[in-house]
Amino acid sequence: MIISIIERLARRERKYIPFQDWVFGQDEKYNVIYQIMKKRCKSIQENNRISEKDYYAVFGLQQNVVDFFKKYVTLEDKIKIIKSFRVKKTKVVKQYSIYVIRNHPMSSVNNIEELKEKYGFPVYEAFMPLCYNWKYCWIEYYSECCPQISCNFKEDKQLQEEVLNKVVKLIYRMRSNFIHNAEIPPISEKGLVSTPGIINNKLFFVELTSEELQEIFERAFKKYFDKLTEMESDNKKTLL
Repeated sequence: MIISIIERLARRERKYIPFQDWVFGQDEKYNVIYQIMKKRCKSIQENNRISEKDYYAVFGLQQNVVDFFKKYVTLEDKIKIIKSFRVKKTKVVKQYSIYVIRNHPMSSVNNIEELKEKYGFPVYEAFMPLCYNWKYCWIEYYSECCPQISCNFKEDKQLQEEVLNKVVKLIYRMRSNFIHNAEIPPISEKGLVSTPGIINNKLFFVELTSEELQEIFERAFKKYFDKLTEMESDNKKTLL
């Protein structure tokens, strides 16, 4: 339901353009490519696939949801979402980050095993957020991320873009599976520490509750409508 609302709001911001009109409205490269490809039937199909990929990157419903998250969800809430989706099984080290231990010799180790062998750090395997990096992310007991101490996601804007893209698309996929296949999403009502889920035969865990997710959406919706009200107010002032 909430995802459907986001899709509708996104349509208000971006005027829909039919695929063919969009292709011919692009820069010169598309028109040149199209003219070349007309001469070869097989290549036309390939060219259309390339163009469609770019088109749905702008007008696709899934991309609309991703863009909404990027624009209206706060950094703190983005971190809360990202850290709650444990989709990457990897080696983890507790209470270590080169952001925290800058001038100590152990800040220059080459790999995670060296931390274990030379300095006695406990190293183990766990499901972690996509952004987890043993060099930068401070982890406490039970593999708990501590962004208030050190956070790779918070420090790297390009990583924020990449990881948010993947996690929001995973949320969208969960929503689609629920609507089309009646698959219950692995998000608990409240109280459970971690809920398992499977997509594309891959196991992952979600620690976010439906109540927490709803609160995040509510804050994002408020930001959206505050911005909309501000824009309408500015437009009225321009007309006066």
